[in-house]
Amino acid sequence: EGQGPESTQIIFTGASSFLLSLDSTLGWQGFVTISGFKITANGVNAGGISLHQCAYVVIEDMHILTTGSSIYNTAAGDPDSTFQTHVRRVRFDNCAKTAGTFGLDVFPSGTAAEISHLRVEDCQFEANGVPLAVANPPTSGAMRWRGLVCQIVNCGFTANNNIALYVAKNGSPSNLTIEGTAFENTTSTIHPHLFIDSPMRVVRITNSEILNNDAFK
Repeated sequence: EGQGPESTQIIFTGASSFLLSLDSTLGWQGFVTISGFKITANGVNAGGISLHQCAYVVIEDMHILTTGSSIYNTAAGDPDSTFQTHVRRVRFDNCAKTAGTFGLDVFPSGTAAEISHLRVEDCQFEANGVPLAVANPPTSGAMRWRGLVCQIVNCGFTANNNIALYVAKNGSPSNLTIEGTAFENTTSTIHPHLFIDSPMRVVRITNSEILNNDAFK
């Protein structure tokens, strides 16, 4: 816990790794809170926070600027998955400047969908992604998600490259709820703001706006 992102700042000089990694080889890590500081990572493909085999994780009151993924959550199935992750009051700012990275990247291997119950609340995603990385599906952008249940509430996505939200192909249908969120000015010649490439049980978008992207998709 820091004293707030304007007061507590950590500069990460590593490359191809993360400043913080919750990746237990001894079993599950639960009830973890990371809060109150700014991460700047300017090395080659340098990331912020990596999660794996964690439960009840809260990441809040952060400002993150990284060349790699700011928050990365991966798994290979139920035995080492992650669940109940809450990301709130986090600004993702000019992140994911390496191909294959996203500001917030919740991406199990293969087509696994066991990462469950992600809530993203009161967050801002601005200018994330490698500029004009023309690929289908998108390989960089603001947020990539593969899982069972995701809620995005009261967030803003603006001026991101390639994609604002990419729902990656799952092995089983997913549930996505978006409420009170704005998507605007995504710079892409082939993609809209939201690209759902997966079977879905529920997609519910309320009280939100989707406007003005580069090619008016």
